[in-house]
Amino acid sequence: CTPHAQYDKAVVLSAGVHGNETAPIELLSHLCTDLFAGRLKLAVRLLLVLGNPYAMRQGKRYVHDDVNRMFCGGYKNLPVTEESKRAEVLEQTVAIFFQESSSQAKRYHYDLHTAIRASLLPTFALFPYQTHGYDADLTASLEAADLDALVYHNALGKTFTHFTSENFKAASATLELGKALPFGQNDLSQFASIDEVIRNVVSEQALPVRNKPKIRVFQVSDSLIKKDEEFHMNLSAEAPNFSTFTKGEI
Repeated sequence: CTPHAQYDKAVVLSAGVHGNETAPIELLSHLCTDLFAGRLKLAVRLLLVLGNPYAMRQGKRYVHDDVNRMFCGGYKNLPVTEESKRAEVLEQTVAIFFQESSSQAKRYHYDLHTAIRASLLPTFALFPYQTHGYDADLTASLEAADLDALVYHNALGKTFTHFTSENFKAASATLELGKALPFGQNDLSQFASIDEVIRNVVSEQALPVRNKPKIRVFQVSDSLIKKDEEFHMNLSAEAPNFSTFTKGEI
């Protein structure tokens, strides 16, 4: 979507990269409807993405492989499926979008998810590792959306936001916005803050005032990668995100 007037931002809003994370899909659907009906002013160049329609239709996180581990060419190392082909199409589509946008426009990417497990800090954003600076306007928008925490990655990855940050120097963030529920079971009032912020970003309106205590900031120190089926985490499947452990605890 391109506004008639001059614009200074090119924004990607994506949801449904994991097909069972439905609330953000519904938010983008309502936003799209309001844009087309003229109820919401468009002041940025906008690309709306529904990431994995195959999994969305089946109510699954993914059908064959996790699409959010396929970017930055990761799909090339996987069997050819609807999802690996989809990741390639998404990379090409985003590349064309940014290349055809004004060269003066700042680039942004909000990838909207919901968590598959409970979280002690219910809403948070993940910043991809990057060597260029983090964008102050992006951070301000996440703070205004009443997120509980920001998490900075320490290594390159294969996520959608790593792809847009690494290849196009976009200000990118993966947002975890509560619990994954089937279509029709979401209480969208719980997503009112992020919905308001995204709409203000799209229409270039002032951000709302934060209503929560100061946002918590975390830095990833290391990753545990399962490479063998014999490896098991001594951790309950119900353990929430941001669980804490004492020194020496197994």
